Order: sequence, then C-alpha cells, then structure tokens
Amino acid sequence: MTENEKKANKYFEEASLSFRKKDFKTARVNLEKTIEINSNHADAYYFLAILLTKVYKEYENAKQNYEKVIKIDPNYANAYHNLAHLLTTRFQEHKQAKIYFEKTIELNPKIAEAYFNLANLLKDHFYEYEKAKQNYEKAIELKPDYADAYNNFANLLEDYFKEYEKAKQHFEKAIEINPKHIKAKNNLAILLKEHF
Repeated sequence: MTENEKKANKYFEEASLSFRKKDFKTARVNLEKTIEINSNHADAYYFLAILLTKVYKEYENAKQNYEKVIKIDPNYANAYHNLAHLLTTRFQEHKQAKIYFEKTIELNPKIAEAYFNLANLLKDHFYEYEKAKQNYEKAIELKPDYADAYNNFANLLEDYFKEYEKAKQHFEKAIEINPKHIKAKNNLAILLKEHF
C-alpha cells in the first residue's frame, strides 16, 4: 500500500467515524479528502453519494458519485441499487433504474430491498404485474418482517389480481409487523369497506 493510499484510508476511517456520529459536515470533508488523494476509492464515492442524497439533497452530484463507484467497481451491488432508487425517485429515469435494480439482483440476490423497489417500479411504471408479484414475494421471502413489502404486495393483489382475501392477510401481516403502519391500516380499512 502506498503512502497516499494509507493517507486516503486514514481520512476514510475518520469519515466513517464522523458518519456514525452523525457529524455529516466532517464526514463529507473527509470523504472529499479521501477522493482527492485516491480517486479510485469506491467506498468514499459511495458514502459521499449517500450523504449527498440523504443529508444535502444534492441529487445530481450524488448520481455522479454513484456512477463513479460503478465505473471503479462494476460489481458494487449496493451502488447499483442506490443509483437505481435515485434515478426512479428523483430523475424519473425508470428504464435505467430497472436495468440497475436487475443488475443489483444479479450481483447480490440477497438484497430484499432491490426486489421490493424493482416490484414497485414494475407495478407503477411498466405495468408488469406478474413480475411485480414475483419480486414482492422474493422480497418477503428474504426479509419476512418487511412491512412495506407486505403492504405494497397487498395493494397489487387487491388492485390488479382481485385477490381480496390474500390482500387482507398481507395488510394484516404488515400491521402485525409494524402496528404503526398508517398506510397498511388505511388500505385495510378501504379493502374491508369495499370488498367484505
């Protein structure tokens, strides 16, 4: 390891510590110093992109940082996932987001959130309900306590498959997992009023 790589890693460690302490300003400075010293530090770009998205709301800059991660490390599954989520929620680039969610799953088939987000995208923007159903099922299989997946899957079952009993069971499961899940409670109330 070169002296520059050691120095960059020291800044990255300091950034990680600051990140955990929620000292985001210091974390950002140290991540930027890491990248300045080592422009191939994929983790620094990745965590900077997270900060830019969640704290600073600098979505274009975050997008560019995720793209740098993928260029440096084409097998960085979480970078594909986060970039896909950013593309669909902030840029309305649904086709590219779909490709990146699928790439995430190809690289790491154990990320429940990737199946969940792909299912949402397939349902809401591509109208591929059967594929959405399969992806919700996989998300729940991987993460049995995934209340949002149960809720969204129940919506799909109710609205597109007319499987009201199964939708009811999934809304109830979402509420069992998270008793404060307002959307699931509202959705269940509507379902019961309209179909039971």
